[in-house]
Order: sequence, then structure tokens, then C-alpha cells
Amino acid sequence: MRCRNDRRLLAELNWSIMAMAVVELFALKEQLRPTRAKAKTKAAAATGDPRKRSLAGAVRALRYCLNHLASAPQANRNLRLQLRQAVTDDYVRKSAKRSRYRRLNPDKKPLGDPHVRRLTPQERLRLNTFEPLTTAA
Repeated sequence: MRCRNDRRLLAELNWSIMAMAVVELFALKEQLRPTRAKAKTKAAAATGDPRKRSLAGAVRALRYCLNHLASAPQANRNLRLQLRQAVTDDYVRKSAKRSRYRRLNPDKKPLGDPHVRRLTPQERLRLNTFEPLTTAA
């Protein structure tokens, strides 16, 4: 959510839910559209059951289309075909589905909370005698 006002939060939430519903309806419309019997495309095979439509896949298809408005779509990347292919997979996983987003350096440990302590007399003396560097003008 991007708003900072509690009244606007509900309006933004309502619009987000409405936008998700519209994307779902776009995908459902394309997945229920009859395809030609002669067309042996990947989309015709992927259409299958519209109850298995994927909101994430449909949003991904819309984002791709909106990010490439200036160019003509490739033969296999038009919006209708991508919405038709936006279905969930039907295979059974052997292990848990893990996120593909990993930390850049997995060996780097989080720093944790700072430890605050009082200055020792030697550190206090050193701080008082510190002279900052002057820049040459």
C-alpha cells in the first residue's frame, strides 16, 4: 500500500481487489474462448480447466504487455495467448516450493542490535585532542 492516510487505505485496498478481479476476468475470458481445432499451439494445450487459472501469471502477462507498448508483440507473446497460458501447474512436487529470491551473500550475517557503552578515560582524552582535517580552498 502506498497511501499514508487511514481513510485512503480502504479506498486503495478496494481498488487493488477490484483490479485483481478484472485481471481474473480477462484471463477467464481468454481461457473460455473456443480455439480452432486445427491450432496445435501451446495455448490450446494449456487452456484446459479455467478453474486452474493463475492470478500471478495473468498479472505477469499484463505487466509484460504494458512494459512493451512501443513494440509489436512477438508471435508467442501477445496478451491473449499469455492470458490463455496463465494457469497453475498440475504436477505434484516432491519437495517444498522454495523462493528463488536469495540474499546476495548468504554468508553475511545480520549485524544485530548495537551495543552502547561509556567512553573510557583514554578514549575521552583522544576525542578531545582530535583535530579535524581542514580542506584547502
